[in-house]
Formats: sequence, C-alpha cells, structure tokens
Amino acid sequence: MSEKTNERYIVRKPVPASELPHHEGLATFPVLMSSAQVPEADVWVTQLFVSNISESLAKGIRALGQANLHKHSAPEVYIIIGDEGAITAEVTLGDEKYEVSSPGCVYVPAGLPHGIRPLRAEPGKAAGFIPVVLSGSYTTEDV
Repeated sequence: MSEKTNERYIVRKPVPASELPHHEGLATFPVLMSSAQVPEADVWVTQLFVSNISESLAKGIRALGQANLHKHSAPEVYIIIGDEGAITAEVTLGDEKYEVSSPGCVYVPAGLPHGIRPLRAEPGKAAGFIPVVLSGSYTTEDV
C-alpha cells in the first residue's frame, strides 16, 4: 500500500474558539475548518447543532446567541440544517430582515452587512447552523 500524502487536508478534531467578533451568547464555537488547521484552506467553518430540542431550549431559544450586524471582506453562507421547521432564524441582509427556517440556506456577498438570530424552535426536533466564510479565517468589520 502506498503512503498517504493527503492526510493534512483532514480535520478530525474541531478547535474551540471561545469568542467571535460581533457575536454574543454561546461561549465556545467548534471551528471545523480554517487556514490555521489546513494552511491551504480558503474556508472557515463552524457549527451549532442540537440533536433534540428540549422544551426549555425552545422557550429560551434566543439564549443561543446571535450575530450582530457586521460584514466580511469575503462571502459567507449560512446553512440552516435540520428537520423541516425545527428552527427559524431572523436573517438581516443590509437593511432587510427575513425569516428562514430549516432546512434553508443564505448566501451573503462580501461587504454586505448582515446578522442572524434564532427566533423559534420546535421541541423534539433536530436543527443547527453552519456558518461558512469563504476565507481561511474569521474576520469581521464594523458596519
């Protein structure tokens, strides 16, 4: 068997990020991919997933936190995964607000001010958010 040469492209253990600019709420974000983990990666990915939304989480869904209005020099994609209608978020794009429920996806062009906050969740369902910044690191700019 030949020697494996592409192992460096696989991240097997997320790196916890204790703080993200313009975000409030959650204490730790598991960074799944970044240029710090794979130098060739021009993408930054984290995730928040709840496999079974409890009654108390559904009632206090806003305690999950939110991303306040900010912008990036690279595009971003918000992937909202999970059971149909399990979670609904308010997404701000520029000065417009939209409600997006799972499963759904939002493309944010570079430079467009944006934010996201959870609005509702359905107990007993599974849902999550996967923000993907098309840059190797997570950097934000004030609006």
